[in-house]
Amino acid sequence: MATTMPEPHKYKISIPVVIGIIILCVAPSYYNNRALYIAILTLGSAFMVVDAMGYIHAKGYSKWLGLLILVNYIGIAILVFLPNRLKKTLSDKHK
Repeated sequence: MATTMPEPHKYKISIPVVIGIIILCVAPSYYNNRALYIAILTLGSAFMVVDAMGYIHAKGYSKWLGLLILVNYIGIAILVFLPNRLKKTLSDKHK
């Protein structure tokens, strides 16, 4: 069975990121209700993690590395600045 390479990520903002950002922006208004606040934060974070996992997988890394987004800005910076392994792999195949 042949292994297929993931589609190159277009580096565009995606729907899960937009949904996650909106949910995380709404969360502080529910701070007085702790259970609801934590549930909203968890849901927003889940959307962000799912998209980060797809993003890092499209760069040629293990999708579990996408969990770095949970480390806030440092994790996001690591994800963005990791080199794209997929471009190297594809260019090596065309030589």
